[in-house]
Amino acid sequence: MAVKRATEDTVPCKQCACEISTTAKLCRHCNSYQDWRGRLSVSTTMVALLVALLSVATMAIPPVMAYFHTPASALSITNPVVKGRSIYLIASNRGDATGVVLRAEIASPYFNKDLEGAPDLELRSISDSIVPPGAKQLALDFSLNRNAFDSALASLELAIDRAEVHSLRAARLQVYVAEYDGEQVFYDFALSSEQLLMLLEGHMERCSSLGKDASHRNGCGGLDDMHRELQKKLREVMKKLDGEK
Repeated sequence: MAVKRATEDTVPCKQCACEISTTAKLCRHCNSYQDWRGRLSVSTTMVALLVALLSVATMAIPPVMAYFHTPASALSITNPVVKGRSIYLIASNRGDATGVVLRAEIASPYFNKDLEGAPDLELRSISDSIVPPGAKQLALDFSLNRNAFDSALASLELAIDRAEVHSLRAARLQVYVAEYDGEQVFYDFALSSEQLLMLLEGHMERCSSLGKDASHRNGCGGLDDMHRELQKKLREVMKKLDGEK
C-alpha cells in the first residue's frame, strides 16, 4: 500500500503510517487507536492466553484455599425436653466439619454412680452420634437397671427419713461431645423431680407394653414391684418439695 505524505491537516498513523486526520483517535486503515490506548494494544493471541490463564487461576483458588484451611466443628446442645421416657435435644454444628456426641448421663442423689446405679441413657440411633454441619434432633432413651433401682430407692428413703428432700433438687443431665479436633466438651442442664418422674413413668409404660417380652436384657424383667415402689417414693419427694415452696 502506498503511503501518502502527511500534510498540515493530516498525520501518519502510529501503527501503519497511513495518512489520517490530525484529530482522528482511530485509524480508518488499521483500526488502531492514536491516543493512550494505542500503547496498550494486545494481540488476539495474547488476549486468548490471558483469558486461559485467568480461567485456570479461578479453578485453582478453591483447592488452594482448602489446602491452607483447617476444618473445624462448633457444636452446641440446647436445653432438654422430656417426653415419655425420652429426652430430646437439638445438636447444632456451626462449623464445616463433623462433631460427635459421645455419651449422656444423669447425675443425681437419686442414683449412686459409684455403685453402677446410674440410669442408662442411650441415643436412639447410632447415627445420631454423628453431627454434620447444620442442626439435628437427638433422642436419648431412659431406662433403669437393677442397681439403678436399688440406688434410687435407698437415696429416696434416706432423704425422706432425714427430711433432706431439698437435696434431691440437684439432678443434672450431662451431655459429652467431641469436636473435630478432638477437644471434648460437656453441657450441663438441670432436671427437675417432675422430669425424672416423667422418665420413670415412661419407662414403666414401655415395660408394660412389652408384656411377655419384658426381660432383664431390656431393663424390665421382674421389676414391676420395684417400679411401683420407686414411683411412690418419688411422689413423696415431690409432695414434700411442693410443701417447701
